[in-house]
Amino acid sequence: MKITRLAILITLTFSVLKSQATEFNASLLDSGNLSNVDLTAFSREGYVAPGNYILDIWLNDQPVREQYPVRVVPVAGLDAAVICVTTDMVAMLGLKDKIIHGLKPVTGIPDGQCLELRSADSQVRYSAENQRLTFIIPQAWMRYQDPDWVPPSRWSDGVTAGLLDYSLMVNRYMPQQGETSTSYSLYGTAGFNLGAWRLRSDYQYSRFDSGQGASQSDFYLPQTYLFRALPALRSKLTLGQTYLSSAIFDSFRFAGLTLASDERMLPPSLQGYAPKISGIANSNAQVTVSQNGRILYQTRVSPGPFELPDLSQNISGNLDVSVRESDGSVRTWQVNTASVPFMARQGQVRYKVAAGRPLYGGTHNNSTVSPDFLLGEATWGAFNNTSLYGGLIASTGDYQSAALGIGQNMGLLGALSADVTRSDARLPHGQKQSGYSYRINYAKTFDKTGSTLAFVGYRFSDRHFLSMPEYLQRRATDGGDAWHEKQSYTVTYSQSVPVLNMSAALSVSRLNYWNAQSNNNYMLSFNKVFSLGDLQGLSASVSFARNQYTGGGSQNQVYATISIPWGDSRQVSYSVQKDNRGGLQQTVNYSDFHNPDTTWNISAGHNRYDTGSNSSFSGSVQSRLPWGQAAADATLQPGQYRSLGLSWYGSVTATAHGAAFSQSMAGNEPRMMIDTGDVAGVPVNGNSGVTNRFGVGVVSAGSSYRRSDISVDVAALPEDVDVNSSVISQVLTEGAVGYRKIDASQGEQVLGHIRLADGASPPFGALVVSGKTGRTAGMVGDGGLAYLTGLSGEDRRTLNVSWDGRVQCRLTLPETVTLSRGPLLLPCR
Repeated sequence: MKITRLAILITLTFSVLKSQATEFNASLLDSGNLSNVDLTAFSREGYVAPGNYILDIWLNDQPVREQYPVRVVPVAGLDAAVICVTTDMVAMLGLKDKIIHGLKPVTGIPDGQCLELRSADSQVRYSAENQRLTFIIPQAWMRYQDPDWVPPSRWSDGVTAGLLDYSLMVNRYMPQQGETSTSYSLYGTAGFNLGAWRLRSDYQYSRFDSGQGASQSDFYLPQTYLFRALPALRSKLTLGQTYLSSAIFDSFRFAGLTLASDERMLPPSLQGYAPKISGIANSNAQVTVSQNGRILYQTRVSPGPFELPDLSQNISGNLDVSVRESDGSVRTWQVNTASVPFMARQGQVRYKVAAGRPLYGGTHNNSTVSPDFLLGEATWGAFNNTSLYGGLIASTGDYQSAALGIGQNMGLLGALSADVTRSDARLPHGQKQSGYSYRINYAKTFDKTGSTLAFVGYRFSDRHFLSMPEYLQRRATDGGDAWHEKQSYTVTYSQSVPVLNMSAALSVSRLNYWNAQSNNNYMLSFNKVFSLGDLQGLSASVSFARNQYTGGGSQNQVYATISIPWGDSRQVSYSVQKDNRGGLQQTVNYSDFHNPDTTWNISAGHNRYDTGSNSSFSGSVQSRLPWGQAAADATLQPGQYRSLGLSWYGSVTATAHGAAFSQSMAGNEPRMMIDTGDVAGVPVNGNSGVTNRFGVGVVSAGSSYRRSDISVDVAALPEDVDVNSSVISQVLTEGAVGYRKIDASQGEQVLGHIRLADGASPPFGALVVSGKTGRTAGMVGDGGLAYLTGLSGEDRRTLNVSWDGRVQCRLTLPETVTLSRGPLLLPCR
């Protein structure tokens, strides 16, 4: 049956709709000619007849599903129509099992598929104004009562879609003497969604062109995998080539499957830990964070201290950080990522199972190596404040590893966990090696003092302990002794002093090896906001950084800056940077951010080194567009070099409804496709997305398994565009591409008095409808006054005025229309 969206103008108190016509008292209208009033469009049986409708479903005061198909079916033997409450609709409501099992079919409906939900405690209400069907259900009937969480019955897997996320960077280095070189970097994710399944393949490409025509290029697919959510198990299933993500064991690349609990499917609980990467850039620089050759994050930063956003909580092990300066020099170091103590609720079990075969032999090697392995790990909330956790790696070859630990919530003293891991390995040439690794993690927030000891972690491994990655490396080098980790610790501390408008932060990471020098990183910063006379909002900061590299050598840096606001959206700053190699840089910078979507800055400085001194000039601009984010920077050191950096981040998403470019959607968080028909230029979510010439736009849908409200920016709509719904609410699973059709119209707006051939006006309540599309353009008011919207060229020639159930005349519109001229005279013949 054809689905129609009818304006049902009868309010429902229960789930029964009376199909009798409703009589409206026309004398209540302020009209001089009550005989010329027609309200049959609001009372005829067609508006409440049995059929299929598209309505928004609400539960109590919360949205559940938008534009959901609802059937209204006749009841045999009664002059009534019933809203058919199906088993799928009941599942969306999250009722307790005993309530669901007690529901009976509505009598008088042949197929028995409509359930009776009426009682003294529950109601079903219809809102004609909002086209909304609301279920009023007592809380005692509900299985879920967390206001910050939506049960699986209301999650959506989205529509079939293809996607491509990309980050492109280009750097060109032009020295005064020597060869000009250009480097390119492209990485991202390609994917395809079908039902609940998601196919993803990460890719990365790099190319380096030297000035003599020589070039080097590299293409790599770090992981290609299928995954899907298993809501019944609160778990995620992954198949293919991927990286092991474990809070107990070190990460390595393998081909196989993983079944793991997914905390995001649960109500909010303890927040996980994600590492912060910080450092100091000497110039406009490119910062890359990678692991085992796979790029996790890459961006461009301005000179001075930087701190990258939190990375995924699924990342574990050591991260490689590299900073490529504008002069082509590169600094690299490692950061250890350990886990905050994880506490499970009493009686709760969280688990992970993985099986497969390792991938080893270089980052580009997709060939599996022995041994086949099986991994299992679990956390059990043994008591209210105590959790036990452990894991096992068993292989068909010569490597086994087992871990056991305990986590304790110590209340005011914070949270602590401790574990021990044993490994047993048989190396090439038959030698056996067994060893232990010990780890302690601690976290604490001091609310009264404004202090956060975000994480303190320590790990010590004896000389004979081998993690799985170390074992695979030993096998690949025929027993050779590569870097062998000894101990590591990480400390992150922050202190806020609101009364002084001051804050401080400390980050320490140390990684020692049995057979190599240590890799140490220290970062300490102080920040203060203050006033000086009539100048308000000044800020000053000082940062100290020290990096000691595994390959030898170290670098100490001190950075200080003071910033002075220039109006509401501009800023001037002076900074000085010094290192232990004799370098001293002084810079004056001007920044402009009055346009939140486009910011830029220019700077001039003087650099002094042991070998001499020079001046430098640089500038950068960042622009956020609906179809991507762009950035550019340039540096000039007269007599030394010139450099240019360009970057572009974005995504493209395609479904059966259309395709669109959008801002970067990196990661597997969901996205939403908005379809406005052929209406272009509709801004969504504060201009983060705009529909293209085909009426399609894509925006982020927030976090997986969490309600996301996406809104049309009505105030920024083009003058000739109207929308009937401006807010979309939906809960999408990981990686889903949602789809929502928005009723939008584009065209002229006309305000005029409609006159018939005899000089009279159409009756109050008559409808003006496009004969081409069937869209209602407006309704006739008192005295024939009508406000018509969304009139396209074709609509202008086919506007019919209807009352008494039929077309009575056709409107004639002038060639040009200007609302500012006031109401027009609109003949209807």
